[in-house]
Amino acid sequence: ISSAFAAMIFPNSTHHVNYGRVSDTTRYGLLAWAGITLTLAFISNTMILLAIYNRALRLDKLSIVLITHIAVSDIGYSLSAIHPTLASLIRNGWPYDTISCYVFHYFQ
Repeated sequence: ISSAFAAMIFPNSTHHVNYGRVSDTTRYGLLAWAGITLTLAFISNTMILLAIYNRALRLDKLSIVLITHIAVSDIGYSLSAIHPTLASLIRNGWPYDTISCYVFHYFQ
């Protein structure tokens, strides 16, 4: 979640216990968004990697390397950024320890 978006949703929240605590209506909408985003990012990038592995794409070597790196980094981002957001929305609070909360916010 970007800083501006987080400030809109969590205006008075600075502690990890309150991270992700929102109204039920907002929470269900964000749960749907995060779930769909995580699922589509994983499926679409896996399909791209499988197409490259099976040589279905006839591109030059540099383009294949760039597309592969983008697909792998997109899967990594969806697992490292969207997954904790989804977990906090499911639990309606930060489900991990304090250190991971600070690390998560540092990398956001």
